Amino acid sequence: MLELFDVIYFLLGVVLLHYGSDLLVDNGSLLAQKYNISKMVIGMSLLAIGTSLPELLVSMIAIFKGKLDLVIGNVTGSNIANIGLVLGISGLIYSMSCNFKKNRLDIIFMFSSTVMFLLILYFNQFNKLFGALLVLILIIYILILVKSDKIKDSSYDDSNIDRDLSSLIIYLVIGIIALSIGSYSLVEGSISIARFFNISELVIGATAIALGTSLPELVTSLRAAKRNEFELVLGNIFGSNIINIILVFGVSLLINDKMPVAKDFSLDIMVLLSLTILLILTLRAGKIYKFVSGLFLIIYIYYVSAIL
Repeated sequence: MLELFDVIYFLLGVVLLHYGSDLLVDNGSLLAQKYNISKMVIGMSLLAIGTSLPELLVSMIAIFKGKLDLVIGNVTGSNIANIGLVLGISGLIYSMSCNFKKNRLDIIFMFSSTVMFLLILYFNQFNKLFGALLVLILIIYILILVKSDKIKDSSYDDSNIDRDLSSLIIYLVIGIIALSIGSYSLVEGSISIARFFNISELVIGATAIALGTSLPELVTSLRAAKRNEFELVLGNIFGSNIINIILVFGVSLLINDKMPVAKDFSLDIMVLLSLTILLILTLRAGKIYKFVSGLFLIIYIYYVSAIL
């Protein structure tokens, strides 16, 4: 029987996702302006970490239960959703542009970490050495970022920003918490409602759960795109994909590399690599065309239907 509590849970998730994404985008943008920080850097750090919390939580629980295949599935599925679903929908609704030369380092970093991750999957090399190499890539990137002074962006005018650093951080934390609770509530409510209508749990798992962990990225990116904050959108997607690989998968290998992996990830490798290459080629053109966004979405739908 469908309980009133299940419907409330679902609606609560919708409200919290809306509220949390507003807080993240607004205060992340203000933080960038106040301290002359590149919005791409804000997107790849604060927004990416905040919106990746659902994936991180699910994967950490799985790794301590010795389920590396669940971790890999979560990372590949989430990264595919970030490009195919999040960027696909955002690009279909809003006309998005990108300065490829300005963001070349971020694009190269995302591509290199993705390729290394896929090579590890293809050759079945799940060991602490490759986990350490993944983390090393992150350290090298941060050092290059600081040395190149890419963090700074002098084009901002912060004269109208009256919030101090502590206020901005508090609002950002509240936004992250709201997104995390909201995504969980929405997924739980969706599962209960789906079961009431006799929808199989396999379909629920491949849609509601997978979509649920990517909802923060989707909602936050749509909010940012609506405000023409396209660097925040791309930074959020780049950062989330990188964090999923470096922090979730890389650290998982460092914690426990003796876990069996039963699933064949050939489809995941093919789809994630195809989406990543297509994204880079699109960014080189300086604009994400709507037909390309539609292609992203079609590839994602194909992926979901293939794993059902």
